[in-house]
Amino acid sequence: MATPPRKAPAGRWVFVTAIVVTVAVGLASRQIGWVPAWIGDALWATTAYFTVSAIAPQARWWR
Repeated sequence: MATPPRKAPAGRWVFVTAIVVTVAVGLASRQIGWVPAWIGDALWATTAYFTVSAIAPQARWWR
């Protein structure tokens, strides 16, 4: 008997949604002149965090 495919944890979709929203905000921030330049760096770092969290949702960040 074949085993059913594993479902992604529900929290993973939260991170995927957060990635999409963060990328959209980052792209929109380039079009707004009054937004400081460092906002793009902060959003990039946030997207990297969300990506790692989506790939390995149960990874421990510290021991």
